[in-house]
Amino acid sequence: MGDVLRVRGVRVVRAGRAILDGIDLHLAAGERLGLAGPNGSGKTTLLKVLALLLTPTEGEREVFGVPVSRTVPTELRRRMAVVFQDPPLLTGSVLANIYLPLRIRGLGRNKAREEAYAWLERFGLEVFAGRSARSLSGGERARLALARALALRPEVLFLDEPFAAVDVTSRAPLKATLREILRDQGTSLLLISHDYRDLEDLTERTVVLVRGRVLAAGPTATLRREHPLVRELFP
Repeated sequence: MGDVLRVRGVRVVRAGRAILDGIDLHLAAGERLGLAGPNGSGKTTLLKVLALLLTPTEGEREVFGVPVSRTVPTELRRRMAVVFQDPPLLTGSVLANIYLPLRIRGLGRNKAREEAYAWLERFGLEVFAGRSARSLSGGERARLALARALALRPEVLFLDEPFAAVDVTSRAPLKATLREILRDQGTSLLLISHDYRDLEDLTERTVVLVRGRVLAAGPTATLRREHPLVRELFP
């Protein structure tokens, strides 16, 4: 099993301050990796570097075996999907938010409509298909953003605090759905969460950042128990 992502010696400097400082990290094909740490530790910045949304000040990146510098081939980005904490939605209906990206990817009208409905059903959103996407609650918007990203069948999915707006009772079934889809599609995952329970439920390995450096890394299930400083961060 090869790596889909690898970075070496990554630094990101802004206004003379190192946001990331000497990061080495890899993500294997089909692996589910957690990224944790306190606010301001550089988690989202690292996600953007890995997702080819931000060029590091220094360091090397390799994506799907291809070295990437400042120019990012479009075909590499199309093999990834990113969902941020407050995901932007398209103007129009809930259905259109999945239908239109599928059409852009080349699916015919009927097939795109069929796929879009299937993904809405999978995330319990089919009753909202004709409603304006902007009218959804925070938790519903989060589910729609996940459905839209996964409908594109990415090889790597990046999630930045995807459950922040989801109520507690809805989290467990949503995570179960996500886990099942990732397994079925063989999708690699990089998940940022401030809640270590999310990492335990969805990831196999976790990297902990503090002040732009890797504090610890290891199996998610045992990392907190075996590393005192991680336990202090996530009691």
